[in-house]
Amino acid sequence: MKDSRDIYKAAHSALERCYKLGLKNILLVVGPFKTALSDFNWARGIYPKLTAAMGALHALYVPLQVREETTLQRKFEKLGLYDYEKKLVDAIVGLAKGEAVYRDIGDSDPERMAAPKIQEYLETKKEDWRKAGITMTIEQVDPKKHPLAYAVTRCANDYEPHKGRIVYLTYKPEGPINETILLVGKGITIDTGGADLKVDGIMLGMHNDKMGGSMVAGFFETLSHLKPKGMMVHGYMAFVRNSIGKNAYLADEILITRGGKRVRVGDTDAEGRLDMSDMLYEAREQALKSINPRIFTIATLTGAASRSFGPFTVRMLHNRQILHST
Repeated sequence: MKDSRDIYKAAHSALERCYKLGLKNILLVVGPFKTALSDFNWARGIYPKLTAAMGALHALYVPLQVREETTLQRKFEKLGLYDYEKKLVDAIVGLAKGEAVYRDIGDSDPERMAAPKIQEYLETKKEDWRKAGITMTIEQVDPKKHPLAYAVTRCANDYEPHKGRIVYLTYKPEGPINETILLVGKGITIDTGGADLKVDGIMLGMHNDKMGGSMVAGFFETLSHLKPKGMMVHGYMAFVRNSIGKNAYLADEILITRGGKRVRVGDTDAEGRLDMSDMLYEAREQALKSINPRIFTIATLTGAASRSFGPFTVRMLHNRQILHST
């Protein structure tokens, strides 16, 4: 066994097979591992069971558009977790429900989850989230408040069903606050490349360019179930469409950021930075008046990550030191 992905994939494959065999009541049993590397946390304690359960539930998820357009609503009746403590089961349920929101938004096509449709979907969560201490505000993209995101969505503004949305989420638990997490998610509902058009078929799959913002929304769904103490969380998402047309933004345009900086556009297919920059500035403003803040951006910037670090898709940076020095 090389790493935790082997556990995840094994459970995922097993549950896929169960579904294909028509099994509806399934028991997941995670046994001891003879070849796991005990020096690593993922191989210790609850983590193998947690990883296996998440792999199993990933396989049993039914996409939103399948649920809406066919009779298939669920792939199973009961999933049993053998020798799992209740606290761990509760955590798994919270994580899985968050992942379902993330996949509902992020993996639905660019029409089903255009920005106004994302707003409609999130509005269905509003009351349950309110009860868990989560407030939500959704606005249209204001060229004065978010000039860079507005430049990206400018072309789509001619068509009401594609107009962009800014989403703010805040989780405030009961009791004292010990730390603050600020999440900025990239929300490009479809990336055509804009005027620097994606060609040779590389536009395929670009509905997933909203996965960063979708993950932030999913994280708040998880918060609504787990309700952690002592941690305030702010979420910032700009859901916009990078379209091509007569009003599309162009290379060589000079834009003025929310913070007053001048930015020259070099490539309209690098729109993710514009989508997040003004939101990141807002997060920084909030962080400067928050308790023990940490800022994270979550985005499908795979080109930048692979060019910086090699053929990998995940790049993680810790911003606390940078924040404290500003």
